[in-house]
Amino acid sequence: MLNYMNVPASGLLVCLFLCTAPLASAAVAAPPETATLTAAATILTIALPDAEHGYYRGPRFNWGGMVTQVTWNGHTLFTELKQPHNPLLHDHGAGACDEFGIDGALGYDQAAAEGEFLKIGVGALRRISDKGYSFNQPFPVSRPGAWTIETLPTEMRFVQEFHLNARWAYRYAKTVQVSANGFALRNELQNLGTSAIVTDHYNHHMFAIDQQPIDGSWELLFGWDVQAKHPGPAFTLTGRTLALTGPLASTLWTDFAWATAATPATTNMTLSNRAAHLAVDLAIDAPPAKVALYGEPRALCPEPFTAIHVEPGQTQTWTTTYTMRTLN
Repeated sequence: MLNYMNVPASGLLVCLFLCTAPLASAAVAAPPETATLTAAATILTIALPDAEHGYYRGPRFNWGGMVTQVTWNGHTLFTELKQPHNPLLHDHGAGACDEFGIDGALGYDQAAAEGEFLKIGVGALRRISDKGYSFNQPFPVSRPGAWTIETLPTEMRFVQEFHLNARWAYRYAKTVQVSANGFALRNELQNLGTSAIVTDHYNHHMFAIDQQPIDGSWELLFGWDVQAKHPGPAFTLTGRTLALTGPLASTLWTDFAWATAATPATTNMTLSNRAAHLAVDLAIDAPPAKVALYGEPRALCPEPFTAIHVEPGQTQTWTTTYTMRTLN
């Protein structure tokens, strides 16, 4: 259910989402709500968080501000990794879908059997076994967090505050901002609990530029020297340029290593597709904690990670900027 309150003096629209328990099946009674942001030739499609009818209601990705598609000068950037779409499954997001803590979740180790733990950007999840945490387990979302959405002409701000208990609590804000040649995702995480929040954050980036096949027309350029930990026949890495060698028939995955002394102050990468004559420059104003590359025949997914360490009462901010440009 959506409650809207208009504030004419500032032109600000504030939307409070009153979240309820997710549905037991993938069926929905109404289509998912989306919003668009436009600046010049750039159009963003954004899935709005809603525990009853939202496009994504799974236990993995951040529900707030998922940019499912970008159109720029007639080009499109993203796709769904999995089809047919099931909003309750962990990997059924689209586009720029981000996650906190791929290898762990706050309070998981302390949660008793059937107890709750915390997933930033989602809310409380229910522990289902005595096994260690794994991002692909079908954890039930026991208490979805409520979202406040503020809308301005070129940006939307998604804010969620959630208290699992005295130890684990946060206030998270994500601002999606559109520009003439791209968009930016600004993140702000405040620790409202008594324990330090130590985790990581990354974007899965389900790229499919102009729905081009995932083949030898794709390249990923790193802004610093890296080595692939899991080289294979699907790609070559020459200098700082990773190139696919041909059509991708199966899953590709590798992470990367680099000398600690060579870690850059910011994270910079460029993904390009020669067939579409398009490049996307990706920049994070924080050093890379780790980087992985995932690929399927439907999408190529560079995944740069940012380290998160927020002491009680403190706030950490970081921004990812995407800039599109044509290739000659």
